[in-house]
Amino acid sequence: MRIVRRLVLLLVVLWVVVEIAAIPVANRMVETQVAKQTRDTAAVKASVGSFPVVARFVLTGKISRVAVTLDRVSRIALTFTEVRFDLSGVEVDRSRLLSDRQAHITAVDSATIAATLDTSALPPRLAGAVARNARVSGRTLLLGPVSFQLSPDILPCSPTTHVVGNDVILSCTIDHVPPALLEAAQR
Repeated sequence: MRIVRRLVLLLVVLWVVVEIAAIPVANRMVETQVAKQTRDTAAVKASVGSFPVVARFVLTGKISRVAVTLDRVSRIALTFTEVRFDLSGVEVDRSRLLSDRQAHITAVDSATIAATLDTSALPPRLAGAVARNARVSGRTLLLGPVSFQLSPDILPCSPTTHVVGNDVILSCTIDHVPPALLEAAQR
């Protein structure tokens, strides 16, 4: 009986150690993979799920939550200070993860994307106009008298906009991420 208790205790300790070690390893793996596929970005940060990541993934094939933040993203003549992707219900191809250590996403329940544009870097005259009149019309960002087509790799949906201080925040939520969009994001 004593041996069984020790064996059970050893297995529980081992499981906890694997769970604790898996989170930073998964974070680095996602950061590396996203950085390889991302252009014009200063830094990539990722956060993969919460305890227990491994057990949940083994049992369900899903990761509850993945957050990826891109810093200083340059697109369409603008530089976004931050673009954040919050994904929930992320299904990952297990065989591909084990065979070539690539996190290939097969489905996502929902995704929220938020892109922050700091207007303090704009010329003062334009920054003032933006603070009073920043809006989105379809896929076009209107900053005062200037308009910009939004890049689909940053915001794959028609966003809403609001101004907080010097920041214009564009955000949108997708309830079902189409397979074609997942494939495009992973190329």
